[in-house]
Amino acid sequence: MTNEKIRTLKGTPKHLSQVGELNSFTYLMINFPYECNFRCKKCFNLMNGKPRKYKNLISLEDRLNLIEQASIIGGKAVVFAGEGEPILSNEIECLVKYVNECNMIPIIYSNGSMFDSNIIDFCKSNNSSIIFSFDSLKEGVFSMKSFEKGIFPKTIINITRAIDSLKELTYVKGNLEILSVAINSTISELNINEVKTLKSLWEDAYYICNPIAKSGNAVNNWDFFRGALKDEVIHQVIEENSETGGPLTLTKKGLCGYSIYGISVSPEGNYMTCAYTNKTDNLLGSIIEIKLKEAWENKHRIESSYYKNFGNTPCLIRSNFFQEYLNQLKEK
Repeated sequence: MTNEKIRTLKGTPKHLSQVGELNSFTYLMINFPYECNFRCKKCFNLMNGKPRKYKNLISLEDRLNLIEQASIIGGKAVVFAGEGEPILSNEIECLVKYVNECNMIPIIYSNGSMFDSNIIDFCKSNNSSIIFSFDSLKEGVFSMKSFEKGIFPKTIINITRAIDSLKELTYVKGNLEILSVAINSTISELNINEVKTLKSLWEDAYYICNPIAKSGNAVNNWDFFRGALKDEVIHQVIEENSETGGPLTLTKKGLCGYSIYGISVSPEGNYMTCAYTNKTDNLLGSIIEIKLKEAWENKHRIESSYYKNFGNTPCLIRSNFFQEYLNQLKEK
């Protein structure tokens, strides 16, 4: 038996599965309407550089009610992954505070450019986990996704300060070392040789890396990102460097825990499989028609059938059989 500590990020499937808290509904994922100071060529939620337009947005009260429902049915975390940069939403502080008051973990995804000292202090005081997307230490590569001059050094400073501050929340439980900040890199031909350096740059942050998904803006930029890179090379780099062995959300069985044990809600209040793609929008009902518990149970049943038919995959939207999953939803 080894006493070697296992690092993990607070509230993620690896953490909750290790402590026996990942066995039923766990994750509510809330998306805001697209608002971002970046225009990434790999963005899930842009198509040809343009965001999706919404007509009937749900209210702050609707989102607070969803958080309350999640808490009642055993939710452990609420994820704010997009669309765009969640920190820009004028609702984010109210929602994060309420998640913490409901004894759940707020998980916030960010590009890091907006993380000033006030936001850092707020996240720290509300027991949040932060995942920063950061792909390159080369300004020429990084700046392809930003129109704002000088944002590259600013982002590095912000991320460094956030890690230094939130490392005070790191704690040990048994053989688990549980951190509150992660760095997430999307591997492409542009940065594959930087991965080891990126991993070692911020040692007090959890590091994960994953392949680019052929969705959104990445569809028309696929050759630009992938070039001559072979799948087996990418998988080897991920296996060697990602602290989960793949995406952040992986369970012990190699599945996406956000998907298996959670459900996402679009800016219009439609249930979705994943916060990272709106392709399942309108296929799982809406918060007006169905309560959270029933929506998740329906979704869980459909996904279980999918995995039985097509086998395990670490990420549905990166799967070669994602279209079959969409067809299954449409036929339900």
